Amino acid sequence: MVKYEIGKFNYGYNIFSPKLEVQEVLKAIDKKEILRLNYLDKCKVIWLLIVLYGGRASGSFIIEDKVTRHNFRFRFDKVFLFDALSNSFWELKKSCNFT
Repeated sequence: MVKYEIGKFNYGYNIFSPKLEVQEVLKAIDKKEILRLNYLDKCKVIWLLIVLYGGRASGSFIIEDKVTRHNFRFRFDKVFLFDALSNSFWELKKSCNFT
């Protein structure tokens, strides 16, 4: 799960919309990369789902193109972002393949 640190207040809806930054996604991936080898004992293909949940009185995450178009480095077969409030998801781009 990704916690929000930066966001904007939407006065029209009286909610806070957290803004997702590339660094936060990288932190979430790195945190799970440590456990990836343990998962390989049980599965041959491993996907990572990063759930975005802003908390109470929060709106959907602000997902800018710089996040969805960024080339991430990860060893998982696929990595997805899922915004729990809007039920939206994105597949992250992988910059290179690892062995």
